[in-house]
Amino acid sequence: MKKIAIAGAGAIGSLIGGYLSKGSEDVTLIEPFWLEHVQAIRQHGLLIDGCRGKHLSLIHISEPTRPLYISYAVFCLK
Repeated sequence: MKKIAIAGAGAIGSLIGGYLSKGSEDVTLIEPFWLEHVQAIRQHGLLIDGCRGKHLSLIHISEPTRPLYISYAVFCLK
C-alpha cells in the first residue's frame, strides 16, 4: 500500500485525499493553517457531497509538526 501525503486540506486537497482514501490508499492530509478544519475532520471525518453522491472518509489529518514516511506527496497550496 502506498503512503500518500497531501499538503493542503482545502477544497482540492480534501477532495483528492477523500477519493484516494476511498480507493484504499493510506492518505494523510497535512494542514498547517486551518486548524478548525483539522479538528472538524478529526471529530467527524471528511464528508464529500457532490454529483457522485455522498462519501464519508475517516482520513488521517495532521499538522506539519511530525515526520511522515511517505511514498508520494501532493501539494495543493495557493
